[in-house]
Amino acid sequence: MSRAWIHWRKTMFSKLIRNSAQPSAVSRQLSALVLIFLMPLLLLSGCSKTTVTAKSEAPPPLPVQTVKLEGKPLEHRVEITGTLISTVAVEIKTEVQGRLMDVLKEEGDFVKKGELVALQNEENPKLGLRQAEASLETAVAALARVTVMEEHARIEDERAQNLLRSGGITDRDFQAAQMALNDAKAQRRLAEAQIEQARQAVAVARKRLDDCRVYSPISGEIERKYLNEGSYVDGNALLYHVVDNQRLEFEMFVSSNDLGRVKEGQLVRFSLPSYPGEAFEARIKTINPAVQAVSRSISVRALVPNPARKLKAGMFARGWIITGIQPDGYMVPANAVWRRANQAPFVFVVEQGTAHKREVTIGLEQPEGIEITQGLKSGDEIVTEQYMELADGSRVAPQS
Repeated sequence: MSRAWIHWRKTMFSKLIRNSAQPSAVSRQLSALVLIFLMPLLLLSGCSKTTVTAKSEAPPPLPVQTVKLEGKPLEHRVEITGTLISTVAVEIKTEVQGRLMDVLKEEGDFVKKGELVALQNEENPKLGLRQAEASLETAVAALARVTVMEEHARIEDERAQNLLRSGGITDRDFQAAQMALNDAKAQRRLAEAQIEQARQAVAVARKRLDDCRVYSPISGEIERKYLNEGSYVDGNALLYHVVDNQRLEFEMFVSSNDLGRVKEGQLVRFSLPSYPGEAFEARIKTINPAVQAVSRSISVRALVPNPARKLKAGMFARGWIITGIQPDGYMVPANAVWRRANQAPFVFVVEQGTAHKREVTIGLEQPEGIEITQGLKSGDEIVTEQYMELADGSRVAPQS
């Protein structure tokens, strides 16, 4: 400002003071004039302070979700899907021709080994058994008769020998006595053979009668029923398909890329849609050496304990093969890892309220997170979400 301007302003201010005790039109005009000159200065002063204040205020820290890293045992796994299959299954068939009088089991029923499951008409087999038993009785009676005849022929032969030594019988009569004895012996042997044949016939007839009753050869569940009561069937007609769910296997398919990590005896954990929230275990039994041409996968089977028969053959399962355990591993949420083209993966580590970009080496990627093999240590606080405003050096407010 010039000295003239300053002098003029002081003069006007002094007049204002002198006239303040005696208000007049002139004093009022002077007051208005002063306000007119001072108002722009006051406004400029206020704007200047606002600008300085705005420039001096820093942006607030960015709220971020974080987690502190802790080393813990980390399972290495191979994800798999597959189906439960039964290792023991049988088809129950009829043994004889006839009409089904009773079919005792339905699909889904449990049967014990040796339990009656179906009954065929027994009328004709019973008649056949009675005939066979009658034939056996006849054969036994015939044997008794020829036995008596043989004994009589033996006595006559001994008497003829004595008479021949004393000269009381001719050679011709002696030979006739011997022939009678030999014939009696042959008749006895024939009767014995007929008895054995009759006994075999009785056994066959009895088995035919027994076969009218169909029994289950194993304990298990009726998976399929094929015939109903009243059906007339030939021998070897299929009645039931029975599976033993107590001994199941989990058949899964593993990518050939993971074959080197999968070994017999490894633990398999799996779940079933039928039992949400429950986990089941198995052990790898066999690994098929052949790679399927289309899917490039390998069939792997694991034994599934199922003493209560809770699990059923045919159920779909999903799970993991536990290929190893890292005693002190680090797992971070998938969103914590940033991936950009032509850059190594990185995370943001929070130190004293500032986010620092840190490159990491990724291991196995699991559904629950990503394994970090290099770049982090226990106690590191990492940002678990990807924020657009976040950059290396950003001030942050952890919300862990």
